[in-house]
Amino acid sequence: MTRKRPALLKYGMIAPALIVILVVVIYPLIYSLYLSFNQLLLTTPGKTQMKWIGLGNYADILHDNLVYISLRNTAIFTIGSVTVEFLLGLLLALIVNRGIRFQRTITSILLMPMMVASVAAGLMWRYLLHEQLGILNYMVQAMGFAAVNFRSDPHLAMPTVIACDVWQWTPFMFLLMLAGLQSLPRAPFEAATIDGASSFQIFRHVTLQLMKPVILIALLLRTIDAIKTFDIVYTLTRGGPGTITEVITYYIYRLGFWFYNLGKASAYSYVLLVIISVLCYIMIRQLRRR
Repeated sequence: MTRKRPALLKYGMIAPALIVILVVVIYPLIYSLYLSFNQLLLTTPGKTQMKWIGLGNYADILHDNLVYISLRNTAIFTIGSVTVEFLLGLLLALIVNRGIRFQRTITSILLMPMMVASVAAGLMWRYLLHEQLGILNYMVQAMGFAAVNFRSDPHLAMPTVIACDVWQWTPFMFLLMLAGLQSLPRAPFEAATIDGASSFQIFRHVTLQLMKPVILIALLLRTIDAIKTFDIVYTLTRGGPGTITEVITYYIYRLGFWFYNLGKASAYSYVLLVIISVLCYIMIRQLRRR
């Protein structure tokens, strides 16, 4: 009896967390999977009826042009934002790692955008970029130029969304790169210096080679998060103008909460889950090889 008490205590301690995970994560996941095989429209109050259609919702993806448009927009946004964030984060980490003055203060300032909620960041940039009331357009007009429609111009809308995401999440890349640089062993750098290698050669053949695991992890985390981006698009452009900035998550949101087609929205969500899982598998496999 005394031997069973530690086991009961152990399971009793983790039981609340398991119940929360079951209720908040597992059950919605299973129910949404079941829902993806049904037709469920909430457009007629009092006459809501679920109808089993098998793979019908998944087959609709092949004929839905908006899916391809939103996936293309997601790819453009993900590649653009993650690439710029990685390059800026690595550059800032290299500068700070050299032991500049006020290093802690500068690091704290650089991390501040990451602490802002995505919805708040989107709303802040929405007002900063406003055509009539925004401070950026005020500065543009003060220099004698016409106001710029950052959010409604088809050629500027996606770069604007990418720029806002870069502002918020470059600190995340910077933090990971800085942690990776500060954890590197000093012996390879000392050996390369003694051999007469230049700074660029040391960076290319020593720093980058030793940093590859950290770089792959940082790219994996940011890629997953960028593919799931919703807040910044919702608050800044609402997917517009037209469908220029409509990423896949925003399109799924419109299917479920604008057109009340919960079955199709669930199916599209699982397709997105499969895409993210495949990307994660590829990147983790590359990490294990390293």
